Amino acid sequence: MDDAHAGGSSAEPRPPRPPVDMGFPIRPVFLFFLALIPCYLAVFWGVEHWRTRQGPWVLDFSTDASGVPALRVLHPTIVPAGVEVRFVDERQSGATNGSVILNRPMQPLPWGRRISEDLTALPGVETLSLFGHEVELAPRVLVVDRKEIAWRSQAVIAPKASEKLPPDRSPEPRRR
Repeated sequence: MDDAHAGGSSAEPRPPRPPVDMGFPIRPVFLFFLALIPCYLAVFWGVEHWRTRQGPWVLDFSTDASGVPALRVLHPTIVPAGVEVRFVDERQSGATNGSVILNRPMQPLPWGRRISEDLTALPGVETLSLFGHEVELAPRVLVVDRKEIAWRSQAVIAPKASEKLPPDRSPEPRRR
């Protein structure tokens, strides 16, 4: 018997395997991210369209000849002709007229101060403190001094000084 056949193996010795490349698969990863960019952009612009599709609030701040300040609230789909909030018990001196489009956070106001805002999906919810009156703009309802008022185009609302909310007390520091 042959020595080659003695072990029961008739095959010739195998050539050594080439080394396996264990390097980082740069090309598939690059192609994956290249394909991911259009998907990301499509989702981003879709969400941005959903967020801004209804448009922002437009606030017109004005003062008439006798100094009575007024806030006109406009929105193309909710109140196309606008709603006016007149502060008949207040007087404002000087030129304080101006328009503000609430499409970005923290827009400066001609008068009054902002209590809170949520512009995640426009028009969002904006709460203002104007001459001690709390005015909240929400798509569902207008709230003046915590009283809900349905949106009606060309409505004029005149909150009285007696309806002002009491000022919020700031918390007192604890004493030890």
